[in-house]
Amino acid sequence: MVFSHDTPHFAHDTVIALAEAAALVNTLSDSVDELADRSGLDQFFERFPFSGKQSRTEEELAEVRQLRERLRTLWTAKDRTEAAAIVNELLREANAKPYLTKHDELDWHLHVTRPDAPLAQRIGAEAAMGFLDLIRADDLDRLRICGADDCSDVLVDMSKNRSKRYCDTGNCGNRTNVAAYRARQRAARASMAAPPAKVVQTAKVVQTTKATASAKARRRTAEATAPAEPRPAGRRRGAGA
Repeated sequence: MVFSHDTPHFAHDTVIALAEAAALVNTLSDSVDELADRSGLDQFFERFPFSGKQSRTEEELAEVRQLRERLRTLWTAKDRTEAAAIVNELLREANAKPYLTKHDELDWHLHVTRPDAPLAQRIGAEAAMGFLDLIRADDLDRLRICGADDCSDVLVDMSKNRSKRYCDTGNCGNRTNVAAYRARQRAARASMAAPPAKVVQTAKVVQTTKATASAKARRRTAEATAPAEPRPAGRRRGAGA
């Protein structure tokens, strides 16, 4: 998943946490569940490595799926008050205690739970820290649903001009742009094939005028060629009886 970040006032940890949260929510897309089994979660962690203990049980997988549903509600929260309540609940359940750590190839960064805390709690707490920054900055409008008509996946718009409209999971931006282009092409062809309304109306007027003139001409011709009627005989003035 490509997640561009050109908004300097958000920390790198925040950007990563929000990217992971969006990706987790989108593992359930168009009724296709990528977390139907443990292998799906393993593939998710290949894209978004997560440190700490994993029990790899069915119970753990079910807890991550439940967390996924709760995280989606942050994209539909009506205001910051509702979003803050969800974030606080996630942090409270995880008994979050922020601390700096450095492991693997990563430099110093923030963790908020113990490495041996339940996996879903650790994922939820780190996601909550990302949403926390959006709430504080009054930037919840960066949480969006994909603009494609046939997609309900989520996205986080971190662009400077807040112009991101489509998710990164289904090539929705390209598909929508191609569909719009083809619709414009069809409309243009239809417009060229059909004459404008004024032209059609003018043509009808000209046709009617020609028909009227033709009828008048035919009447005049008929009147000119018709034989003259004989005049009745009468008495001439001054004639004798």
